[in-house]
Amino acid sequence: MMLRWFFQHNAPLRLRSCAMAGENAGNPAVTGGSKKAKNQTAGVPGEHLSWFERYRRIIESFTGKELSLEECQERWTRVRRSGYPGPDVYLRLVNEAAREYKSEDDVGEGVENVPTPSRRWQKVWDEVSTVQWLPRWCLAPEGVQSSSTQAEAPSNGAGATLWFGDIPAELTHSKRLSEIFHCCKPDHMPTPYIRKIVKKGYRTIPDVAQLSMAAVKHLQDGQEDSQYATGAGKSECEQQSLPWLGFAFITFRDRNEAEEALKLFNGMEVSNGTWTMRVQWAEEKHQQAVKAGTRLGSRLQPGSDPPLGMQLFPPSLHSHELEDALARHQRATKLSGLKSPAGSCEPWVLAEAIKARYRLSPRRELHVQGKPVPEKILAPLLAELRRTRWPVAPHRTGMQAASYLVLHRGKVNNGYETLLELLFDESKGLLPWADPEYGCNRVAVTHDFQGTPHIDAMDVTYQYALSLGDFQDGGELCVEGKRPDEVYVVETKNRIARVDGRFVHWVRGHGGGDRYSIIFFATNPAFATEPQHPFHDD
Repeated sequence: MMLRWFFQHNAPLRLRSCAMAGENAGNPAVTGGSKKAKNQTAGVPGEHLSWFERYRRIIESFTGKELSLEECQERWTRVRRSGYPGPDVYLRLVNEAAREYKSEDDVGEGVENVPTPSRRWQKVWDEVSTVQWLPRWCLAPEGVQSSSTQAEAPSNGAGATLWFGDIPAELTHSKRLSEIFHCCKPDHMPTPYIRKIVKKGYRTIPDVAQLSMAAVKHLQDGQEDSQYATGAGKSECEQQSLPWLGFAFITFRDRNEAEEALKLFNGMEVSNGTWTMRVQWAEEKHQQAVKAGTRLGSRLQPGSDPPLGMQLFPPSLHSHELEDALARHQRATKLSGLKSPAGSCEPWVLAEAIKARYRLSPRRELHVQGKPVPEKILAPLLAELRRTRWPVAPHRTGMQAASYLVLHRGKVNNGYETLLELLFDESKGLLPWADPEYGCNRVAVTHDFQGTPHIDAMDVTYQYALSLGDFQDGGELCVEGKRPDEVYVVETKNRIARVDGRFVHWVRGHGGGDRYSIIFFATNPAFATEPQHPFHDD
């Protein structure tokens, strides 16, 4: 009798504990994850709730009334007993609530009244937005995920790092070193990537020819020791009066370029003779590929889209832009009457309700194609892309791509002169053939770009997009329609399409080979136009 009484009266506690612990096992968004991740999401409403508590908040917003804990537990247990794990139970119950939801406020309201993305550029933000970020789990893949193929680690800059020593203190800054390399490098070589600078490496100029390998290793590790950091035969006072010298790890595009740089820079005097470069190969542990600015994650399967939450509310959107996206999709899914018992519902609750409505009624896909590009233009362009020496670090951060290069029209782009000619030359260039009047001043060139829903907020008008390579499956460019319940699926392989990057867009997963893309875009206000159509078929 006592045991029966205990389990009857402590069922809510047991179920709540299961929801808070067992249901969230392995979920970094709930169990905490890294210290960095915790700092990034600190204070975001809904970030650290259990699956059960998330469901309870959402069901109360759908019904508009506060439900008892026992009533929610009964619904949760009904599905849980079928053997589904917590994330799948959550999805099934939320979908069930979304299917049953009906608001009188939505009668007669259609998606034609949905505000277009142009509000972002017309509106003057006089008020502080109440929406800043959504919890990470809102944007993550839904349900229990099976093992997926991990993205390949970046290879840019692998085995191409040199150690530059004897740097005077006044030059041990990234800006100063970049200026020096920019001025003294050959024209065909881009400015190298500064990987790390140690400002206080040693107190005198060591004679590397007389140093043992242990001493060289000691210096590259950035450690100070009197055996290596001071000159021989110096008194202690004399040693302390010697100036500090720094060293840096500099990475080039590939090993061939690093070998050329070693021969060129070693012994070169720069900055009015204040620095005589001492260069040698960096140790093996400093030869890994550069990961800075690269977004790593699971590769999408060919033809598949990124998670629904990322499509609707890309991570790059926050504050008023995120607030606008929530408003557009709320009206498109007829959820204007959604509110919690306390009043307006939290942003993450609204986002989850919107996702549920789209899971039940997926967005309509409009399959379109770009204009075919002649083989005489495609063939030399693809050949040049295959031998391109990509930058060490991506020129645009946060994108899931093997390489990301941005070229500036009308400016010096060292190392990419042939590619620029194939893109802009009046007699054989791609853009003059496609639209000679287009006011392009920049072009993005990528290798194996995938997923990454985003908007190109710096664009002032539409853009031209082309993809080419050996890939066979997937790789289409997807652009959210003017009606949020529509998505344009644009075929760009060997075709150039006119799309507007100010609408949310992404690239479907692809397979079968490399995928290269060329994106012509404009940031010059003189060519500004209003964002009206995600895809232009003229």
